Amino acid sequence: YSHGRYVDSFKWNRGSFGYHIASSECATLKKEKSRCWCKKILENGRCAAIGPVEEPLVQSFPFPEFFFEYILSGDFTLGESYFMSLPYLSWKMVLVGDPLYRPFKKKSR
Repeated sequence: YSHGRYVDSFKWNRGSFGYHIASSECATLKKEKSRCWCKKILENGRCAAIGPVEEPLVQSFPFPEFFFEYILSGDFTLGESYFMSLPYLSWKMVLVGDPLYRPFKKKSR
């Protein structure tokens, strides 16, 4: 846990997206000197990020076990995976990225 201070400690694969559970990590996307996780993940070339703009409490975060099951199945887009894994809609939680992104789409025959 590193609130408001992105730690570049991961090897990111092309097309990856970030999911960091911490308060207000998506509140300062436009602030030049911001070191919040969502901003830095996107600046470092990731295609999407999920985060809150204020304290949403942990129970409002998308359930990771569902989110990753949906997106990895190839049957759902990033936006669908995000919305289906939310426990409830909240103005404090946001997805930044192409909602139609489907990195594991199954090839049609």
